Order: sequence, then structure tokens, then C-alpha cells
Amino acid sequence: MKEQDVLSQMEYPIDVMLLIHKAFSADAADVEQYIGDFDEEHSMQSFTLSFNEWAVAMMYHADMEDAHMTVDMEIDYARDNENEHTDIHTALEGVESLINLNENKDLEYRVKEAILSLSDALHVEVINKLQDVMDVLDEEIGQQALIPRTKRHLFEKVVNARVTQDDHFENEEAFILPIIREHWSEEEQLALVKILLLDNESDNPRWFIEWMTPYLSQNEKALLDDLEQKVSNL
Repeated sequence: MKEQDVLSQMEYPIDVMLLIHKAFSADAADVEQYIGDFDEEHSMQSFTLSFNEWAVAMMYHADMEDAHMTVDMEIDYARDNENEHTDIHTALEGVESLINLNENKDLEYRVKEAILSLSDALHVEVINKLQDVMDVLDEEIGQQALIPRTKRHLFEKVVNARVTQDDHFENEEAFILPIIREHWSEEEQLALVKILLLDNESDNPRWFIEWMTPYLSQNEKALLDDLEQKVSNL
């Protein structure tokens, strides 16, 4: 499924995240439609293969972001693993009271801290929602047909994962990417983009790009090709 272009030019290397997000949203929508239309002509194996492409790409992307993007952002705060599993809205508790602070730098620091905490919490929740789908699939191993109850259960889990994923992307585009555009040099952004796009531990380092491209327009593919050439030379 292709939608209208989300990017007409690559002003900053990190803008490739908009293309990545577009691909994830389109893939998730395809998986949701697949299970929604599931009937006797479909098989559990075909759905599992379709879902796994989305899940594997997301898990790789999340790992790379956690290891090379959010960890490198210049915000010094302690992240408690247990807190990552709490309600995501608690990440912004207290932000409203910050507007009365006299020190602007302290305000900026603490708001950024809250934003990044929210992003981390959403990241964890996306992976947890994908795991919920996997748990249902594990229960159905060996089944060729999909009974209505299981179909409803799977559909609900897929929708939850897609919505949480898109919430994470909205947060990232509104708050995280502007920080990177402002504070990271072009070289730093290109180094991050190379890690996000090229999996050097895989026999096929371009597999993530190959997964993305069916969801992009011709113009977006050209932008991605140009960026790949830049990062390949690093």
C-alpha cells in the first residue's frame, strides 16, 4: 500500500526517518487488512510470514534506535527498566509545572528528558504489542484454519500494535527528530542513518532497505538511493 509522498527532498539526513515510518505504517496496515480479510483461502502460515516481516523489521529498527540514537542524545537521566513498562503518560507527569520555572535552560532540559522518557516507553510498548501477536500465533502452531474467536483475537492484537507504533512515530517526529536536526552535525546524522539502513551483521546488509522500498513512491525511492550512496561511502 502506497500513500502520498511524505518527503519531497532530503533536507537533513535524519529526514529518512519519515520514509522509514511510512514503510512501517503501510506494512502494519497491510497486516491488519490481511487478518481482517482472512478466510478459507488464506493460511495461518501466510499470515505469519506477513506479520513476521513487519515484526522483524521493527525489532531491528528499535534495537538500532535504542543503541545508537536515543542513547547518544545529550540528555543525562537515569532510565529505570521497570519504569519503561509503566503507563506512558506518566513520562510527562510534572511537565505542566515546569512552565513556571524561571531558568529556561532547566526547563528545556527537563522537558527534553520527559520527551525522551515518553519515546522510550512507547518503544517498549510497541515491542510488547508485537509480542502479544506472537503469543497468539504460538498458541495456533500447527493449525491450518483460523477459528472466528482466534481471528478476532489476532485482529485486536494487530490493531493495538499498529496504533501504538504510529503513536510512537508521531511522538518521534514531533519531538525527537527536531532535536537531532538542531544538535547533530550532518556527519553524525549520516553515521546514524547508515546504522539504521544497513545491517552489517547480516549476509544481506540491504535487507532493511529492500523491505522499505515497496512502500515508497518513485521520488522517495530516488531520495533513499541518494542517501544510501552517501552513507555507503562513510
